Amino acid sequence: MGYAGLVTVSARTQEDLDEQAEVVEQLARETGMDLRVLDARQDIAWAASLPLGLAPSTLLAS
Repeated sequence: MGYAGLVTVSARTQEDLDEQAEVVEQLARETGMDLRVLDARQDIAWAASLPLGLAPSTLLAS
């Protein structure tokens, strides 16, 4: 069994987005979570964020 959780970071500007993304990544590391950034993979990220459980198996692969 695999488990995937999705974290979405949004901001008004690219600078704010970079700053907030770093904060989220740091907090995740401190709690032992491994986050994978889906930059330039918006199609997969969008599909995986739907509440229908459509996460592709590649997100669950180790």
